[in-house]
Amino acid sequence: MKRKRLSNVIQNESSSSMMVNNRFVNKNYLELENVKKNSILDYEDSPLLTLEQAVKKIIPLVPNVMECVSIAKEKRNRSPSSLTSDESASIYLYSMSSSSFCFRLNAALREEERNALKPWLAYLKIFINALERLPSERCV
Repeated sequence: MKRKRLSNVIQNESSSSMMVNNRFVNKNYLELENVKKNSILDYEDSPLLTLEQAVKKIIPLVPNVMECVSIAKEKRNRSPSSLTSDESASIYLYSMSSSSFCFRLNAALREEERNALKPWLAYLKIFINALERLPSERCV
């Protein structure tokens, strides 16, 4: 049920953009159709692997990624939560300032050639699952 959220957002954006301004319908619709066909939604088809297994295809892009995974697993948030150690470490890995990991992932996400995302799909599976499982908190 939660896995459908990202695709629902795309569908909702498509519907709302069509209602807001009809002259942009064709352009927005085509863009959204392309996003749906060639998007990060492919991560849903990836098997759920360990974090170490998930980043193996990223090694050519981020040579020190295995070292970063080790650090992320050591320093991850260990407070009781619904996240697995790999999920928690995947969030930590993305947020590590000493690593080029998040910069490389963000570049792949912005890339027009959607095949650039393929090595990242297994990692995205863990990362997005983790983000969806984070508890909501109200704070100011």
